[in-house]
Amino acid sequence: NEVVKELALELNQKITPELANKLERVPTKNAEAYNEFLQGRLLMIERTQEKLAASIQKFERALALDPDFAEAYAYKAIASHLRGNMGYADMATSGNAAEQNALKAIQLDAKNATAYATLGNVYRDQFKWQQAKTSYTIALKYRPNDAQTIYWYSLLMRSMGHPEEALQYSAKAMAIDPLYPVILGGHVLNCAYAGRYDLAEKSIKDGQLIFDDSFVYYMARGYYYLIRENYAQALKEFKKVQELNPNMKYFSTLIYYCEARQGNKTSSVSYLKSLGNHPQDYLSKSMVYAGMGEKDSSMVYLQKAANLGVIHSDILVNPTFKIHRNDPRFEAILRKFDLMDSKSLPQ
Repeated sequence: NEVVKELALELNQKITPELANKLERVPTKNAEAYNEFLQGRLLMIERTQEKLAASIQKFERALALDPDFAEAYAYKAIASHLRGNMGYADMATSGNAAEQNALKAIQLDAKNATAYATLGNVYRDQFKWQQAKTSYTIALKYRPNDAQTIYWYSLLMRSMGHPEEALQYSAKAMAIDPLYPVILGGHVLNCAYAGRYDLAEKSIKDGQLIFDDSFVYYMARGYYYLIRENYAQALKEFKKVQELNPNMKYFSTLIYYCEARQGNKTSSVSYLKSLGNHPQDYLSKSMVYAGMGEKDSSMVYLQKAANLGVIHSDILVNPTFKIHRNDPRFEAILRKFDLMDSKSLPQ
């Protein structure tokens, strides 16, 4: 900040009130609170259940030291959202906690980009596409080169059935921050969904040494092979994910989908019997039945989930639902969730 001021004086340039406000903004003046915040942010990156819980504790300590620390509220919102998104906690409860913490951050700092981006995530999980887009747009207005927000916006494009646009945004996020495992993993999926297998393979290769202990990296590899219909290799990658992070509640669905695609229906049937009657259970049943080639059974459970207000966030592009494309019942579900745009539907 001081360098900017000195340069402005040297060049005889005036510092506008808006720039002056940006230069004076600091997240907190409490060094101890900032230290707790930084630790929480680092813990959050790996996305495991234990580290997400620990990150929330760190953000809460930061807030105890500085109750006006808006960015700590915003990151607590992210961590809360991720607990539900990753299947470690109830989605609705986590989403509500995320929304409340994000709104508190905005109350303290009306230009807090992180908080608006997190609201975008909450609305995306609620299938409120336009509200999500508005929230991300506001976040990018205040912080246009934030890799995390740009990446999250790419996920919205993917959910809305625009993998080419998703790829453009995740590529930009990768260029800004190539060391964030989730961004690399999501970029691999965007590349594969867009049919750019060459770019997906390059990202997988580039990330191998850096992220070889990250479950997110192996999840991306698994999805890549799933999209390429190499179910044997996808199964190996997904089992590695399960080994590194056994707490993801519904991740086993992908394992049994691959098992079914390879003709091993016995284990898939056993898994189906273990599932309950919650919306996410219905989605899992739909995916596994699709893997078994039982289209009608798959559709029954897809409709049950939709009737309870839940669909897969990548329903338009995820290959496990390819079996239902051009089915009027499938199109009715897409219409219900404002996704029935013929330009969005993959062929």
